[in-house]
Amino acid sequence: MGEDVLSVFEHAIKVLSCKDDLVDSRENEEIFLQVDSAQMEHIFSTLVDHLQIQEAYNIFVLNPKPIGKRINYGYRKGFSESEINLLRENKTLQARILQSKSDNKLFLDIEKGVNRRPLYESHPLSSFSWTRTDSMDMGDWSKKCKEALSKFELLKEGKSKEDIVYEKAVQILHGTKDEVHDIVQSALKSSDLKGLHAQCLTDIWIGRERFAFVDLSAGPFAWGPSVGGDGVRTELSLPNVAKTVGAVAEVTEEEAEEKLQDTIRERFSSFGEDYHAVDILLAEIDVYELFAFKHCVGRRIQLALCKGTLR
Repeated sequence: MGEDVLSVFEHAIKVLSCKDDLVDSRENEEIFLQVDSAQMEHIFSTLVDHLQIQEAYNIFVLNPKPIGKRINYGYRKGFSESEINLLRENKTLQARILQSKSDNKLFLDIEKGVNRRPLYESHPLSSFSWTRTDSMDMGDWSKKCKEALSKFELLKEGKSKEDIVYEKAVQILHGTKDEVHDIVQSALKSSDLKGLHAQCLTDIWIGRERFAFVDLSAGPFAWGPSVGGDGVRTELSLPNVAKTVGAVAEVTEEEAEEKLQDTIRERFSSFGEDYHAVDILLAEIDVYELFAFKHCVGRRIQLALCKGTLR
């Protein structure tokens, strides 16, 4: 996807996110945000419709710019643990939600079926094909999405914790009737929200319309038994962009010098008194190769240290 398309999803992540822990007011600490996966799914649905690829199975891989240095995020449909606790303790809020009606302002208003741009128009008989949207006019779709997101962002300003939980509940109760809808509806009718639990944050989401998306900038997450086995998800299950390309882009000259010295100390600490010149030479080569691979290859702006290391 081109920059115009990616910018829509970068904007959406910011607009559709809120704190995973609503009661956490600490500053200068690493925080986790939850992004509304249902609303994000709707944006992807409009993209699929715009490109007329709903007859195929599609996987979208996102690599958006990080929101901030100490901010992580994941996708979730439903409530976080702190939202459930707030809702459980506030009977007035529960009653207000049960008496609520559908409100279109709480849903992204992105119209489908306007100025479509069929992606496979040039090769409609292809079963499997790599196609880029860079060369296509995505301006209409991008403009519609950004306008809808900007309106949605204005409506979110100044909302209290109770307002956030109320609006999320209304979206679920008056949105798509699925498993989450049934669980929330049943829980609200009980006195103690029985059966309502927080879903895991995730960086992968499977939509209802033959598409899924993977966000390489979200997480990382680890689920499953601590011992391991089938179905276990670890932090290495998806490529970590921040530790590969991202790490290369962010390191400064001073940090690079420090990392090189650390690597040298680590590599040579294994030598005792009984060593040969050839061992030292091989160790030096190891150090410089490792440093060059991690901090020099692929940089747009070369460090002074890299110029000598890559020779």
